[in-house]
Amino acid sequence: MSMPRYSPGPPFRRGEDGVRDATAISPVGSAVNEPMAALLTPRGRGAVASICMRGPAELLDRPDPGLFTATNGKPVARQTIDRIVFGHWGAAPGEEVVVCRAADDLTEIHCHGGDAAARRILADLERAGCRIVTWQEFDGASGGLFDAECREALAHAPTLRAAAFLLEQVSGTLRTTLEEIIDQLRNDDDRSATSRISDLLDRAEFGHHLTQSWQVVIVGRPNVGKSSLLNAL
Repeated sequence: MSMPRYSPGPPFRRGEDGVRDATAISPVGSAVNEPMAALLTPRGRGAVASICMRGPAELLDRPDPGLFTATNGKPVARQTIDRIVFGHWGAAPGEEVVVCRAADDLTEIHCHGGDAAARRILADLERAGCRIVTWQEFDGASGGLFDAECREALAHAPTLRAAAFLLEQVSGTLRTTLEEIIDQLRNDDDRSATSRISDLLDRAEFGHHLTQSWQVVIVGRPNVGKSSLLNAL
């Protein structure tokens, strides 16, 4: 039940010439170390809702208010990273949840689907000191705006084929290309960099339509097969 792991990019920085590094987009907001939590799954009815919290695991172990109690009796901060732990959220009888420490400062909480359970957990986390943000803000604070925008584009893919193209870019293809272009510019290889940029721009319209559907008009005389063509497509 563990959610896919994040792959944070480098933090915001500027080069020696003062030019902003395009592959190192700054995190959202200035309070980078502030505990935060976000609902990662869509709102509405579902089998499981997933919440991710970035901050010290000890936050879930505070006795007042009591948040999570593991059935194995160990505090969250002492659970092994990547171990899936069953337990109860809140006062007895509590909400049955599954918790997993994905990293020292990253904890996943999986509860029953639907708005009620997720809202309760988010409200409890907020009272405990977490800032509640959207998944886009959470992603941006974790890995930078560049990676967040790539994953947001993937979330809006209208078809499986479009998602496959976007997943390849999200997995690092686009970032790698941009980093190579920046290295070429820093090494005064302007011709190669210009060629690579031109290749990217040639594919810009295709990339745009991975999330924005094409607008197509089928025109023809009556009874020539327009509906049959549409059905086939």
